[in-house]
Amino acid sequence: MDIKPTVLIYGPDCTSIRFLQESFWEQGVEVKLCSDEDSAYRYYCESKPLVCILHEFSSSGNCFHLAKQIQEHNSDTYLVFIFKHDKMENFRRGYQLGADDCLMIPYDIDELMVRLRAMIRRRYELQDKAPDKYNLGQYCFDSQKGVLCLDKSKIHLTTREADLLSLLCKKMNETVSKDDALSIIWSAEELATSRVFSNYIFKLRKRLKNDPSVQIVTQHGKGYKLTVNSVNRMAGRTRIQYMSS
Repeated sequence: MDIKPTVLIYGPDCTSIRFLQESFWEQGVEVKLCSDEDSAYRYYCESKPLVCILHEFSSSGNCFHLAKQIQEHNSDTYLVFIFKHDKMENFRRGYQLGADDCLMIPYDIDELMVRLRAMIRRRYELQDKAPDKYNLGQYCFDSQKGVLCLDKSKIHLTTREADLLSLLCKKMNETVSKDDALSIIWSAEELATSRVFSNYIFKLRKRLKNDPSVQIVTQHGKGYKLTVNSVNRMAGRTRIQYMSS
């Protein structure tokens, strides 16, 4: 990897996990393997890894509980679930908790590395090209922290939600097609679908529902467009303000 983030692997201390750990080491990536939830969460809080790979390896469902703790602490983390059972419920719950990707055992380590490279590349590309903060009606969106503020309340977006809202903000009043969003945010390696994209649009609309002037408008057959219709607009002009951090 050109950019070498810190990686947390939560999973059993077994041969396959050790092999994955060694694959990261070979590329100069700092990686920590934790096999219990408390030590994994403690390491996360201390080291703030960019990527957390969470394995399902017990019936207690600790990988879901750990994911929830991580998202509540800081949503600016890539979450990758690896399941041992091919159950749609696992994948559904994983994505509901903000997963950036879900795989099933057995998985190809090279494929996992490709997906992680795509995630990390997009993170730095979005940070380099996008303003830090946007005013969207009554909301203030901090694209770097993935936080949406309304009055004194803060909404911590998942990584996917923040990336998608950043893209819509950059393309304010322009139609963003599903194909463009999938290629920019998810990339071809992650095999995301139009349905996944539409699901995240639905989530963002719920996040923005407290200010009716902020709308994600469906452009049938084309995509979606973010608009802000300020009550105090002048001469009917739609406004978006960029703020320095």
